[in-house]
This record gives sequence, C-alpha cells and structure tokens, in this order.
Amino acid sequence: MLDLARSTGLPALPWLTMSVIGLLCAGAIAALQRTRRLSAPGLQPAVG
Repeated sequence: MLDLARSTGLPALPWLTMSVIGLLCAGAIAALQRTRRLSAPGLQPAVG
C-alpha cells in the first residue's frame, strides 16, 4: 500500500489516513467515557 501511494505521487496519504482514523477512534472513546458507557455495571466512577 505504501509503494502504491508513492508511485501515484501521494506518499503521505496512508499516514494521513491512519492519523485521521486514530483521531476518530480517540474521539469515539472519549465520547463513550463521557457518557459512562465504558465503566463496568455496578462500579462507581472515581471522583477527581
């Protein structure tokens, strides 16, 4: 995939794509954490 992107003249495209996907995943995890959907049932969240 990296060689294909380089041969088409877009060598940074795979890295930009992976960076965007990483940011989207981080945003999704932050949203789940904010709505307390990542905590186990029955456990109280830590205060602080």
